[in-house]
Amino acid sequence: MLNRKLLEVLARLSEQEHRQLRLFIQSPYFYHNIRRSPAEVFRLYEYIMSFISQEDHPALDKEVVSKHFFPDKPYKEKEKGPIDSLSSDLFTLTRRFLSRQQPEQSLADLKEDLALMRFYRKFGMEERFEQVEAGLKKALDQYPFEHAGIHKLKSEFAEEIINFSTINNPGVIKTEQVNLHHHLDLYYTLLKIDHLTGLQAQSSLIQSDEQQEEEQINMADMVLKFISSAQGKTSIPLQLFQMVVQLQQAPEDTRLLEQFGAALQIHENRLSPELHLTLATHYRNFYAWQYSRTGDPTLQKKLFEILAEHLEKKLLYYDGYLYVANLRMLTTHALKLNLTDYIREVLENHPPERLCGTKYPKEAHDLNWAEYYFHLKNYEKAADHLAYKPFEHPILGILADVLLVKIYFETQNELLDARLKALDQKVRRSKLSRETKQRYYNFVRLLDKLERYRWAPNKKKFPALMEEIKNTPDVLHRVWLIEKGEAL
Repeated sequence: MLNRKLLEVLARLSEQEHRQLRLFIQSPYFYHNIRRSPAEVFRLYEYIMSFISQEDHPALDKEVVSKHFFPDKPYKEKEKGPIDSLSSDLFTLTRRFLSRQQPEQSLADLKEDLALMRFYRKFGMEERFEQVEAGLKKALDQYPFEHAGIHKLKSEFAEEIINFSTINNPGVIKTEQVNLHHHLDLYYTLLKIDHLTGLQAQSSLIQSDEQQEEEQINMADMVLKFISSAQGKTSIPLQLFQMVVQLQQAPEDTRLLEQFGAALQIHENRLSPELHLTLATHYRNFYAWQYSRTGDPTLQKKLFEILAEHLEKKLLYYDGYLYVANLRMLTTHALKLNLTDYIREVLENHPPERLCGTKYPKEAHDLNWAEYYFHLKNYEKAADHLAYKPFEHPILGILADVLLVKIYFETQNELLDARLKALDQKVRRSKLSRETKQRYYNFVRLLDKLERYRWAPNKKKFPALMEEIKNTPDVLHRVWLIEKGEAL
């Protein structure tokens, strides 16, 4: 096979990224330490993309490509040849292209002004320096979003003014030193609180080391002290993250969650797209947590409304691709509300090539279609869409098994008992957190009881089982279990 890493990356770039990459490859400016010419590298790129960078395409077999580009060079299977050098150069350029992608052009423009200030300072061009300084200061003051990147840029701006000032301007130096440390504090605090809340959210799903958890708590305490200070209170994102921390400590606090949602909506125009997406993710996850523990239909409806709104606002996406976990959540809650036409349109508009977050987008996409057909009671078609892959997140694989178990229950398949035991073992062997595992244990246990009562001649204790299903906290597919129990 030709350079596998190269084929994997090229296959996953969007059309717009490919248009930009084509220009990038043809520019000699980026060819330092590259052995081949732009024309040679670009020819290989065009050849690969003519076969859509499909790893298993016969035309992209390493020997075939080598003979196509170097017909006069003998090909040796286990030795490096000129095609290896050429494909390596193309991969190096692709990496350079990805490292230079600017997610926010307005911030890139400000960085260019800062670089110009440094150039003028280097050559003592005071008048030019002050002209750019005045314009950049105005642009920074008027910048609409607050996030770590803008605070870093403001700290570098203050540092540049300090470096340009002389001992004859002690007032300027003192003022800018205060600004420098103020923005550095906000920069690092925003980065820390973002990472800490993200790690805490992850540890609620995946098993984590107790010592690491304790270290996270200690770091979070230090960050929270800064947020509570006069400096911290000036930052809207930090105040929102403070509410995230409070909700992670008390996720059942419905009132605080409503306050967080209201504050997020009020200040969304002050947040960068990246920060808005992160905080919106926390907001959805807190509602999902509360609903999973209670089964409250009011919470479920609210969660779907949030998901639908976030889909419209592109808050379920990452770099233009819909994240598979978000699509899964949207599918689940749309079907619970019987919104089959809505979710069918979403699935049709988001084929596998528009998904991210997994190496297996088709199989993850098919899992949603399987849920759709299961909801329509087309159990055969639902089973046909189930595909088992070693998904990066164990929950996707477990959910595929859960759906198969439900299909077996509906069709009275004799393999149900064996599949329930296999599902139980799969959950036990996973690295999910104890709390997350309990949701699946409860589902397996209660479905097993339903199956036994289905064939039991004496159903005197059946009402007690129904109460257990309704009142057990944190049960997967509680509504479906109740529906099946009431039908027995």
